[in-house]
Amino acid sequence: MHRRYLQWCVPALLLVLLALTWSAPPTWWWHLAGTIALAAGTSPPGSTPDALLVERGKRLFFQETFEGNGRTCATCHRAERHFTIDPAFIATLPATDPLFVAETQAALAKLEDRA
Repeated sequence: MHRRYLQWCVPALLLVLLALTWSAPPTWWWHLAGTIALAAGTSPPGSTPDALLVERGKRLFFQETFEGNGRTCATCHRAERHFTIDPAFIATLPATDPLFVAETQAALAKLEDRA
């Protein structure tokens, strides 16, 4: 009982202390919070680590822009297209609207080149 209590309290206390340092936590904060909870082997009551991972994956897919071009994965990988991306969808994009951030940032242009 005492060990289980500590498994919840230590990560929770750490998260609260870190949260108090920001008025609005940056995006990476939520990834860190989820990672700490999973590493501590804890999960909210009524959930499993698998459910936490699924929820984290959904958040990444539907909300995270990775500080890129403002798109999420779901912007292009549409549910009504079974999460695929196809030439028909790409054809609907304006020519001035690049699909990937590497197309607009020279520093990332060679990112996909094999070494």
